Amino acid sequence: MDSIGPFTSALEPVAQPSPRRGRPRQLAVRVATGLAFATVVAQLWLAQHLAPLHRWATAEVELRTLTGLALSPTWRYGLPGTTAAILLGLVVLGVRSAPAYAGICVTALASLALTYVWAMAALD
Repeated sequence: MDSIGPFTSALEPVAQPSPRRGRPRQLAVRVATGLAFATVVAQLWLAQHLAPLHRWATAEVELRTLTGLALSPTWRYGLPGTTAAILLGLVVLGVRSAPAYAGICVTALASLALTYVWAMAALD
């Protein structure tokens, strides 16, 4: 085996830490951040489209409590504002916890769906 000479070091395995160790978590954080941002945009779009329904619903029509809540401007604009503020706070503080971003994403998606369902309940 002495005939290999200087090439023996190239054949020995080198123990190095894997460069991909943190990548799946970083990907999850980025995906959750993107989904939460898209949900904020969708909430703002829905808020704009629910404005005429809010004007119609406040014209002496008795509404269900959740419908009145979903149609109120405080809910329609406060919800995406709060979600965006929390998301921005996590990004600025440099939080890299995937469960934190996933929690914000799931909560934002659920609130978007509930806002739509509660607002459309006035049309039944």
